[in-house]
Amino acid sequence: MRRPVGVILAAVILGLIALPGTAIGALALAALIFVRRPLIPRIPGVELSVYLMFGFQLFCLWTAVDLMRMRRWTRPAMVGIGGIVFVFSALAGAGLIWARQFAALLLAGSHSGEVQAGVLSAALMCFVIALAGAWWVVYFCRARVKTAFRGAGFSQESQARVNRVTP
Repeated sequence: MRRPVGVILAAVILGLIALPGTAIGALALAALIFVRRPLIPRIPGVELSVYLMFGFQLFCLWTAVDLMRMRRWTRPAMVGIGGIVFVFSALAGAGLIWARQFAALLLAGSHSGEVQAGVLSAALMCFVIALAGAWWVVYFCRARVKTAFRGAGFSQESQARVNRVTP
């Protein structure tokens, strides 16, 4: 089984994004479950978003691990993850660009330029992440990558286990 370099690179990038995201999601989930303070409102939409974020991060982490193993299900999963990452990151970047105009209204004085530069750099980072998502969609739809995953199938070790179990 020969892994294409792009698959390895995608697995590493997804793992580097999903690992801290999973940790942050676990902390947010723990705070949601265990912290009972009157200052923290219990808003159902926020609770749902924490559960969804944590589940998505776990799925991404699982996908990154199995992508290194060339599991067949990971190729369409990466297309879906790439599409989700592209859409949400592009929308976040565009929203930050739009919100940048209000930085001068919020901060009177010399700090508004610094805040605008910070918002602009955050928007740029969102657009870079959106490009990574677009790359995953395009790359994992290529014929060579599909062929690599089609040929991945069972390894010899797992095929030997199946042969031992079945009479």
